Amino acid sequence: MEIHLVRTNIVRLKAPLNYHNMTEFVAFLAPVNQFIEKRKGFVWQLKDEQSRTATYIESPFKNEMMAMGIHRKT
Repeated sequence: MEIHLVRTNIVRLKAPLNYHNMTEFVAFLAPVNQFIEKRKGFVWQLKDEQSRTATYIESPFKNEMMAMGIHRKT
């Protein structure tokens, strides 16, 4: 039997992603997600049409300060 673990992160951002004090956070999104994708057992990660992390997908909460990420692994 194959088992998958799905992890969902839902966060409330301190500021919009394009705000000056979010620069460091945004800069680390790609390297952190590349690290995750190389880990043993990684299967899938929710991304937008430009292959950016789910942080950039419109929040289902209709609140620009809410962001989410979904990862699946075996």
